[in-house]
Amino acid sequence: MAKGMKIAKGNTIQIDSAIGPETVTIYSATGTNTTTFLGGVGGEPTAVTAVLTIKCSYKTSGGISKTDGFIVKQRGRKLFDVQSDFDTANPLVSTTRTRATLTAVAAGSLAASQMSIKALTPSGILFYATRISNRFVWNGDTRYRYTVIDATQLSFISTYDLGTVMPDGVTGLALVEGQ
Repeated sequence: MAKGMKIAKGNTIQIDSAIGPETVTIYSATGTNTTTFLGGVGGEPTAVTAVLTIKCSYKTSGGISKTDGFIVKQRGRKLFDVQSDFDTANPLVSTTRTRATLTAVAAGSLAASQMSIKALTPSGILFYATRISNRFVWNGDTRYRYTVIDATQLSFISTYDLGTVMPDGVTGLALVEGQ
C-alpha cells in the first residue's frame, strides 16, 4: 500500500494533485444537476461540508451494528479504522471506533469487526466493494473509477439506467454511497 486513503480533516476539498480536481455532473433526484469530484475520501461527515465522505456500515468488535460509519484511517489494503457519530445502543457514548475489514456483503450480513461500502456499477447494478482507494473501487477483480454521492441520490439512481443520469461522454464510472 502506498500512502493510504486520504482523510478529509476540515472544510476543504481533498483532491489528488496527480489527477487534478476532475469533476462530473450527475442528474439528481431533485431535477437539478449535482457536480461531484472523481474519487473519494474518508473523514467525519459533520466536519466536512465541501465534499461528501465515503459512508460505510460496520459491526463493532462487540457485534453492535452501525449504518452511519465513516473511515477514520486506512490501516491496510482492506483494513480500516471506522467510526460512527452516535452509539444508539449506548447514548452516553458519542462515538464507537472499530478496526474493521472491508467485506463484500450487505450490512445485515456483517460479522463483528467487518465493514461494507455500498456502490453501483457503471451499468447500475448494486454491489459491495471488495477494495477501495481514493481513485478506484473494486467489485471482485473489476476496478472502476468512481464518484461519491449521497444515499438519497444513490437510491434514486439505482432505479434508472446509469446512462440516463450520467452526462454524455461519461462512461465506466461507478457510484459510491457517501454522506
